[in-house]
Amino acid sequence: MQPNERFPADLDLLAKLKPEAREAFEKFMTDLDAEHAKRESPYGRGSLWQLTGAECWYSFHEDGMSPADALDEDMSSSYE
Repeated sequence: MQPNERFPADLDLLAKLKPEAREAFEKFMTDLDAEHAKRESPYGRGSLWQLTGAECWYSFHEDGMSPADALDEDMSSSYE
């Protein structure tokens, strides 16, 4: 994953994660991007890492949600 300089919170988050936690989160983001590519979404096309930043997805990962569930939850919240 390549951090987007537009999202300094991503850099802070990654700096705080231990290597194994960072690796698990990077896998989550990779899987999230794969799930996102299958869907119509308000975020646009491409990597969510680049479109929205990764920090906003961390709580979904930390809560143990699957990437599909994280997208469902976030998209349902964005339309309320």
